[in-house]
Amino acid sequence: MPLSLAILRQDLRTHLGMDELDLPNSQADLLLNRAWWMLSSQLRFSEKDAVYNFSTTAGDDTYALPTDSDAIQKVILQESGEDAWEPLTNIADWDMFKLKDTDSQDRPTHYSRRGSNFILWPNPDNVYDVSVKYLRTLADIQASGPDAPQEWHEVILWGAVSRGFYAIGDWTRGQEAQAQQSLLIQSLDTQETKEHEDRVFSGLRVYRRRYP
Repeated sequence: MPLSLAILRQDLRTHLGMDELDLPNSQADLLLNRAWWMLSSQLRFSEKDAVYNFSTTAGDDTYALPTDSDAIQKVILQESGEDAWEPLTNIADWDMFKLKDTDSQDRPTHYSRRGSNFILWPNPDNVYDVSVKYLRTLADIQASGPDAPQEWHEVILWGAVSRGFYAIGDWTRGQEAQAQQSLLIQSLDTQETKEHEDRVFSGLRVYRRRYP
């Protein structure tokens, strides 16, 4: 059963030897969310995968990205009425400035990211459908619990316990809680790891002596 935010708060207080007066919800949530932010930035959860679709406007090269966009992974483009999708080439935004010396319009072939915007080159000369595969920033822990597989909820809890002990100056128990979290992390796999089957060296290959 997933651990709700209320359960995580209570377990956190139990481990720290505190009650609601010692550790109000706002402070408990901050400890839990800081542990969650760190974990979600280090590991690849399938919950981070997202797709954003939009259509271009002729002559417009700049488009807003979703507010939860963390990193762009792949961009493909299709002209309306076509069946095939073509990948766009990612370039550094500094190089995009060099390309923007011309205002020529054509089918886009390159893209860059500039802050929260998405830049295309050449400027679209028509309406194109664009699909962006990206990693989204996971939201803070909601009432129903973290947006991650339930086996990772315990890892988040121990990260918050560690931060709680450090916050009150108990470095010994903070390090012990951090060590417990590390053990749990090492014993678990993300969904991406579980589903990855195409491993070149996943099996044992016995090498025999070559025949003379």
